[in-house]
Amino acid sequence: MSNEADLYYIGGLRLQWNLAGLYTLGKEKEVLETHRLRIDTQRDGFLLNTQMALVKEQAAVAQLEAMLATDALLIAKREEMQQAAVVQLEHGLLSALDFINYLTATNKARQNEALHTVQWLMAQYNIRVTTGN
Repeated sequence: MSNEADLYYIGGLRLQWNLAGLYTLGKEKEVLETHRLRIDTQRDGFLLNTQMALVKEQAAVAQLEAMLATDALLIAKREEMQQAAVVQLEHGLLSALDFINYLTATNKARQNEALHTVQWLMAQYNIRVTTGN
């Protein structure tokens, strides 16, 4: 024992190792692999559904294009019939009511063509939405 004041230091080192992680590491890897497989399956399902929708929409576009071609022919024939009806009306061979029926049929064919054009444009838009363009 000394009456003098001296400085004393106490130092230490602490080492801590969690062993619980070693026990759950394999289980966590299995869970991560299961999640990865589920995501892959969902992605494949999404791609398949998108491809099927695209094929369906392309078939609709082809059908509408055929309808538009038919509409053009129908309008041409209706206009020919309307011109013949005009001549018949001028010569008194056709009543005004019958002429109006020819005129109405021609206008209905034009309306159908306009409707099919809008449907075709909408189908084109749906293809762009499906493909992401």
